[in-house]
Parts: sequence; C-alpha cells; structure tokens
Amino acid sequence: MNLKQIKYLLVFLIFVSCEAERDWNLQSGSLPVIVVDGILTNEKKAHEIRLTHPVTEMNQTPEPVSGAVVTVFDRSKVYILHEDPVKPGLYKTIPEFRALYGKQYKLYIEFQDQEYTAKASMKPVTLLKPMNILPVGELFKIELQKSDEPAMVEVYLDWSHLSGYEDKPADETHAKIVFYSLNSIDINEMFKPGKETVLFPGGTKILRKKYSLSDDHKEFLRTMLSETEWKGGVFDVLPGNVYTNMSEGAVGFFAVSTVVSDSTVVGME
Repeated sequence: MNLKQIKYLLVFLIFVSCEAERDWNLQSGSLPVIVVDGILTNEKKAHEIRLTHPVTEMNQTPEPVSGAVVTVFDRSKVYILHEDPVKPGLYKTIPEFRALYGKQYKLYIEFQDQEYTAKASMKPVTLLKPMNILPVGELFKIELQKSDEPAMVEVYLDWSHLSGYEDKPADETHAKIVFYSLNSIDINEMFKPGKETVLFPGGTKILRKKYSLSDDHKEFLRTMLSETEWKGGVFDVLPGNVYTNMSEGAVGFFAVSTVVSDSTVVGME
C-alpha cells in the first residue's frame, strides 16, 4: 500500500469511526531545571548554546539561565563557552571553532551545584537540491524538493537592499523559513495544518543551509513538531514529552550537524 492509499484509508476511517468519551488521568511531575538548545556544525564561527528555565504557560517568555559553567569536550580538547554579556543565558564558543566529522562531542553544564550532560556526533549530508522559485502575481514564493535523507533546511530571505524597502522594519524585509525532511510516516504530519506562504519581491537574496540529522536529532524534531507545527490537524495526538538527549534534570537537545549551503538572487522582471 503506497502513501496515497494510506491517506485515503485514513480519511475513510474518520467518517466511519465512532467517538467515545474517555477520562484521562494525567499526572504532572516536577519541572526540569534547565532547557538546552544548542547545535555545533562544521562551520567556522562562534557556536551558541542557549540555556533557559522551563515555562508553565503558553507563550510565556522563558527566563535565561545565567552563571552556568558550559564546556564541550571532543576527547582531545576542552572548549570553554563564555556567556554573552548582553544576552544572558547565551553561551558561545570561540569564533574559530568548528566541529569535525568522526568526532564525538560531549556537552557539560554545571549550574547550582548540579551537572547535566549530553553526547552527539555528526552525520554527513548530501548537497542541496534545486529549488523552485514560483511567481505569485508580482511577487515570488519558494518550493523546495524533499531531501533524500533526514535533514533540516533553513532559508533566509533578505530584500532590505531593494528600492522602497530601505527604511522599512526588519520584519517587513527579512524572513526565515525552516523545512524538515524526517522521512517518517507520522499521521499528524501527513494531515498537519497548512503553513503561511512567504512572498517576496524580485531581487531578494536567498541563503539556504542544509543540516544533517542524527537519529536522536530526528527523533527530537519529530516529537517537537508533534507538539507544535503539526498540532491543529485532523489527527492530533495527546500531549507528550519531547525527546531529549540531555541527562536527568534537563530537557531540550544538543546536536552536532554537517552543514552545506548555497545562495542566489531572485531575478527581476
């Protein structure tokens, strides 16, 4: 049975199935101490690890975790990350740092006499596939081809340099789109709600970055998307815990990825 047949079968089951009311006994445990968000890549730059406290309400702004000791080991070297003096909770490597294929990296965090760790290594990634830039009236939109292997693609759009846009705010002249190719069959992904289409003028600069995903990183993104972007579709799932590779007391994810990139400028009529 192919994917298209599976979709038709699931739609049929929606209309022939019965609904039954059920009470769920949900147990809430203690909140983790910190939330970790960090990724190391093969790019030569200052890489960032962000630490925050968990939130208890939707759309609540998380408080930064300041004053932690954050280090990265690669079995031969120790890299000490320094907290940004302007952005508390954001810890950075030296600008010359870049992760290497074949090495395993261990993240070590010490905060309020507690230790939290995670391990990660990178997988290779194939080159980006050509993208389609389609006209929509006088503007354009992007259509990407799905990756053959699990990957995350970030697309950065910038048209602030164009005539008539120089004095407009950044949110009207820049955009970021993230595409995920997880190569999994998730019901709530197949029937996820639609995303807003980003439209942009001719002459826009486009930068694409494709990240490889380890099996753990893929599982983290799959469970995270089930709780966020894939919510609101036909087959919503019950809220659950997002996968993490952090040790007990911390959540979030520490990743190491291979990155390939390209750039282009949208033609103008």
